[in-house]
Amino acid sequence: MSNVTDTLIKAGLLNEVQVQVALHDQTLNPEMRLGEILSLRGWIAEETVDFFDLVWEMRVKQADRQSIGSYFVEARLMTDAQVEDVLVEQKVSNMRFGEVAVLKGYLKQETVRFFVEHLFPEQLRVKEVSPFSRITQSTESQAQRRTMTNDSTVQQTEETVDETNRQYQKGQARPKPFPPKPAAQRKNLLDRLKKQVQNKITEVNRAANSPDSPAAKRKKNQPSPPPRKRNVLPKESISTSPDLSTLEDEDFDFLNDL
Repeated sequence: MSNVTDTLIKAGLLNEVQVQVALHDQTLNPEMRLGEILSLRGWIAEETVDFFDLVWEMRVKQADRQSIGSYFVEARLMTDAQVEDVLVEQKVSNMRFGEVAVLKGYLKQETVRFFVEHLFPEQLRVKEVSPFSRITQSTESQAQRRTMTNDSTVQQTEETVDETNRQYQKGQARPKPFPPKPAAQRKNLLDRLKKQVQNKITEVNRAANSPDSPAAKRKKNQPSPPPRKRNVLPKESISTSPDLSTLEDEDFDFLNDL
């Protein structure tokens, strides 16, 4: 492996399997750079590989230190907006930059530790503890609080159940639901509703049959239909036989031949 791949593994940005695959791809495509292959596979940005390959050693040797967030931005591990978000949260949480960045999911714990060990080692020596000890302690405290809360809830539930059982054994009356209405009341209500409906129907029919009703007035004002005409057949169609008075003598000559 090359120096840059070793650095990326130590920084928690790659694992050995990913490096082996990338190196194999490079043997098949010798014209491609390692950073290009890693970027195409979606494992790490090409600018991040270039940072650790070309700039990292120089930043470690520099005497003047910048803020740790600026190094993450230069390595393309964080954006300016993410750094600003961490700084705002840092003011109210009283936590270190790396701790907040890890809690927000912007960076891995191994990556922050790698940067702190190489760029700000004095912070580790002063504290003599891991820079993430407070994260661990906070997580443990939260877990303890959740456990205590759960235990308290379980205890309260058990006490409530025991008290209910004691009351039941003493024969105390339990709260009953509202009793249903008697059947007679329901029957009377239905009878009243039926009677109201029948009265309403009677009123409507009486109003419709009244001579002063709009329907009766419309019927009264309608003109009567004209009388139906009888079909009279023409005179010619009534006669069923020819008029003998109009026939000539020659019309009877055929009788002599009989």
